[in-house]
Amino acid sequence: MLLTFRDLLEKLGIDSQMEGYQTQPWHVIDSETKNSCSAEVRIMDGECSEVEAEIITEKAEALPNEPRIQIILWLQAHLEATGKYRIVKCRFEGKDFVNSVASWEEKAMKFFKAAIREMKKDIFPDFDAIKEDAMRDKGGAGQGGQGGGRAPKIKPNQLLNDMKNTGRGF
Repeated sequence: MLLTFRDLLEKLGIDSQMEGYQTQPWHVIDSETKNSCSAEVRIMDGECSEVEAEIITEKAEALPNEPRIQIILWLQAHLEATGKYRIVKCRFEGKDFVNSVASWEEKAMKFFKAAIREMKKDIFPDFDAIKEDAMRDKGGAGQGGQGGGRAPKIKPNQLLNDMKNTGRGF
């Protein structure tokens, strides 16, 4: 998937134009658990040839055997020779997400934007609900969506014979 710089930023929840070396951060703290969530979109160089987006959570109190900091999503887009951007790296829930599901780029950006939408409202994102919505297949060929079922079997002779017998046609 190739995107213009503006389209990439828009799909990542950025409303304004960004320039080289800029970062757009968001931060929210869950009032009950005191867990925090940070997200940011970064322009990594002066030529805007590399863009990164990341969502990180930090637990206020973690159990001894679980990590305190978790990277929920990280992606990296590079500027191609065509002048458009392509997401080249993506990790989701600790695993490589590149080509792991159909439309993986779109799903990763949809997940990121939905989380940012919640954070802009000062709400700690419900990642399970966001994942369920963002990672759902839209349907269509090979995507496991809601199909129409089998086509009815129609025998041409039956149609022709019905027309001949009644003389009325369709």
